Amino acid sequence: MIATEWADELLRVIRVYGQGRARTFAESGYPLPAGVELTLPTGARIYLQTVTDPSAAHRPPDGPAVPPMAPVELPAQGPTELAAVERWLGWCLTGHQSPWIESVRLFQNRPPGRHGILHGLTVHAHSGARAWVYFRHATPAGREPQGMAVWRLQGTV
Repeated sequence: MIATEWADELLRVIRVYGQGRARTFAESGYPLPAGVELTLPTGARIYLQTVTDPSAAHRPPDGPAVPPMAPVELPAQGPTELAAVERWLGWCLTGHQSPWIESVRLFQNRPPGRHGILHGLTVHAHSGARAWVYFRHATPAGREPQGMAVWRLQGTV
């Protein structure tokens, strides 16, 4: 799948699980070609950029579904930890039981080291293709993202 198709798939999966609202970057006017604007139950927004490798240009073959991660509930008020949103997205993608997803890896589970992007997911397909979901921006309720080069996000939004 190309990045825009992957964003559409991510949008569909997020809508199935119903915590918050979601729309594509194109629908929200966000100036990147592929991704999803996720509005949390608190009204905070997270901009999820989707990126794929060149081998992901075609829909991967089906295989056994990945076991679902533990369910995660997002808070309806107050601050939301970005790590909790990352776990929630992992749960959405694995709970969906897509036959083309081989594994979902959370960035928070990576070994310590120098990582420019702190929050996101890597999705491995049965074909060997990979897709990444990067937390591009996180904004509190009622605020707009500032600038295009913001990757090191605070721990809560």
